[in-house]
Amino acid sequence: MRILLMTLLVLGLTGLGAVGGVSILIGIAEQHAADQTYVVGFSHPGAECGSGAVSFDVTNGEPLSCVPAGVLPMSDKTNFPGFTDAQNDEVTVLAKQLGTDRLSTADRQQIQRRVDQISATVPAARRPHYDEGVSLGPLWGAGLAWVGAAALATSALVIVLVLRRSSSGSRSGGTGSSRR
Repeated sequence: MRILLMTLLVLGLTGLGAVGGVSILIGIAEQHAADQTYVVGFSHPGAECGSGAVSFDVTNGEPLSCVPAGVLPMSDKTNFPGFTDAQNDEVTVLAKQLGTDRLSTADRQQIQRRVDQISATVPAARRPHYDEGVSLGPLWGAGLAWVGAAALATSALVIVLVLRRSSSGSRSGGTGSSRR
C-alpha cells in the first residue's frame, strides 16, 4: 500500500512539474509579445525587420512591410495595436520627416518616444489582451512564468525528498529490527 501511495504521489508531482514547465514557456512567450507591442523597428528594405511590429526604413523613414519571404505584403501602412488612424499617421509622418536625410539614432529615439507617449494614452479596451487564450485565469506573462517556476521547483523538491525517503527505508530493511 505504501509503495502505491508513493508511486501516485510521484506521478502527481511529475504532472504538476510538467504543467509548471509549460506555464513557464507560455508565460515567457506572452510577456515577450506584450513587451514588443509598441517597439518600433528600423531596418533596410529586404532585410530582417527585427522584433518590432512596425518598422521604418532607416534610409528615408518610409514604413516597411515586414512579412516572411514568399508572402505578399498586405500594406505598408503603420498599424500599432490600439492606435487610431490619426495616431498611426502621425508616427508615419514624423518618421518620414526625420528620415529625409536618413534616420539617425536620435531620430529613432524621438520616434520611439512619440510611440511610447501615444501608447500610454491607449484605453485598456483597445490594447491587445495577451491574457486571453491559454493563460490560467488572471495569471499571464511573467506572473504565469513565476507561478510555473514555483510549481516546477516545488514538485521537483518533493519528488527528491520522497525518493530519498523511500530509498533509505528500503536500505534499512523497513522492519527496524536487526538479527544477531
